[in-house]
Amino acid sequence: MVTRKEILYRYSEYSVNHRIEKDLVVGDMLKSLNGYKVFVDNISGTRVKYYYVLNTWETDFFGINSVFLRFIDFDLEDINILQESIKRFLRKLYEDYGKQNITIEIPSEDNKVIQVLNCAKFRLIETRIHFYNSNLECYNGVRANVRVAKQADIENLKRVASFMRNNYDRFHSDFSFKKADADRYLSTYIENSINGFTDLVMVPNEPNLPSDSFLTANILRDKWAVLNHNISKMVLSAVSSETNKGWYVKLISEMTYLLKEIGAETIFMNTQSTNIAVLHTWEKLGYHIGRTTHILSKHVE
Repeated sequence: MVTRKEILYRYSEYSVNHRIEKDLVVGDMLKSLNGYKVFVDNISGTRVKYYYVLNTWETDFFGINSVFLRFIDFDLEDINILQESIKRFLRKLYEDYGKQNITIEIPSEDNKVIQVLNCAKFRLIETRIHFYNSNLECYNGVRANVRVAKQADIENLKRVASFMRNNYDRFHSDFSFKKADADRYLSTYIENSINGFTDLVMVPNEPNLPSDSFLTANILRDKWAVLNHNISKMVLSAVSSETNKGWYVKLISEMTYLLKEIGAETIFMNTQSTNIAVLHTWEKLGYHIGRTTHILSKHVE
């Protein structure tokens, strides 16, 4: 029988590489839950625990309370009890926050909870495929002339992020949000990335070529000792198909070299399952699938 501890492991983004010791990944995941609020529902002689947090950045940006549900812990087989518990949890959230948007990123392995949340009218708004490369010592991808993004690049990269929209990402696919607000969110995200939200922001640096594309990454050095493995993450990208055609593969490849030189042993990233061209690019560069997750959302008025 699959235990909740085993499922908890798949909630961690670091489970993308199965070579990383499972107990270390689970331990890190459990520690991360310490910063969340916990609603304990005592129902039918058992306990169901909900770990959640109010995302203040998204709340301020969209003007509606944004609740992120991280994990549901329980030890019961009766799906009806779990369904009733979910209703009680949602009532608790409404008492605390009123109008809100509730989101959870849930691994495919937690199919029981996916079904229960669907019954509670959570909507599937995005499916993510997570890829990784842990064979970096053999990496021999293309090289490109790049540089670190500067403050002077912000306005242009905000334009690129907004113009090169992905209609299948979390905010653009969710009909609770207006397209214009989703565009503005991504524009603000790249601005914050350059201002320190991510560790690295890379842009093209070729003569007579506008820097109309970018790729961000987090080194995650604070996790290296915790996981006993040097793992880093590529986060967000956008490439102008008009002026920087072909630069997506160059940015991914060059960032792979850079993170490898810094000391990464594994690099991972994710995209929407609909983004077939990107998935093919990663495969050509030696990246492999390691994890699948779904974004479920419920808008409460």
